[in-house]
Amino acid sequence: MKITKYLKLRYFKLKYFKILLTNFYNKKKNKIILGYLKNKYANTIFIKQAQINNFNILVFLNNGIGRQIYGLKKYEKENTEFFKKLIKKNWVSLDIGANMGYYTLLLATLSKNGKIYAFEPNRLEYNTLNLNISLNNFKNIISANIALSNKNGYETFNITQDSGFSSFRDTQREKVNEVVRVKTKTLDFYVTKNNIKKIDFIKIDIEGSEKMMLQGTVKTLAIIKPKIMMIEICEENLRPYKENGKTIINFLKKFNYKPYTLKNNKLEQFNKEKYGKSMDMYFVHKNYIENIL
Repeated sequence: MKITKYLKLRYFKLKYFKILLTNFYNKKKNKIILGYLKNKYANTIFIKQAQINNFNILVFLNNGIGRQIYGLKKYEKENTEFFKKLIKKNWVSLDIGANMGYYTLLLATLSKNGKIYAFEPNRLEYNTLNLNISLNNFKNIISANIALSNKNGYETFNITQDSGFSSFRDTQREKVNEVVRVKTKTLDFYVTKNNIKKIDFIKIDIEGSEKMMLQGTVKTLAIIKPKIMMIEICEENLRPYKENGKTIINFLKKFNYKPYTLKNNKLEQFNKEKYGKSMDMYFVHKNYIENIL
């Protein structure tokens, strides 16, 4: 009996050590691949095609998102796997800050009978997004070359060397290559103009201007009540806007949205103690908590 227990314990220790070793090796390998691509293409606009999650995508290798997709054949694995479980075939989803279109294409794959609205103000990224839509022959995506904000008009926009960091304000996270003027709309205006009656899911990743965008979404939040939103909360990005994660949580609380974080492919209630400086947070409307959780 003692020998059996000893052997079992030894087996589990060896298995655990093997997992740790594998994880260490994979992290090291991934770091080398990404480092090589960054050193080679950081200052060059170089485009490559990759296949991931049953769709094809053109990516820029001077872009951190593109390097992960092309070099590692994966991107934000935890969110991706959760999307596959969460998103329904007939859902209407919004990708705000679509970049080259990774999440747009993923949502289109998962909601074949639904519709995806993708918003990207950076002209180069927007053109690439449209190329990716055509490349996959998706008919359920509508793209818009605008920035969603708290007012309709035009605003200056910083295009960074790694375009994934482009924003209204200079967040100091990446070198600004160009300052351009972009068209802005509120989501409330866009929803009314395009007669959108239903929204199931919204993904927001706009490098710090998340609160500004939400301020232009009050009617949509109050009347349409999107089921669930995923919002990137990055304190470093929010600082130039004089915002933080707490102000976003409190703003959405007024519209009956509760904050959650993702762990082991499940949503768990947001814990202030575990709040990080940069994390993706999920906000679920109280009417849909039971169905989604």
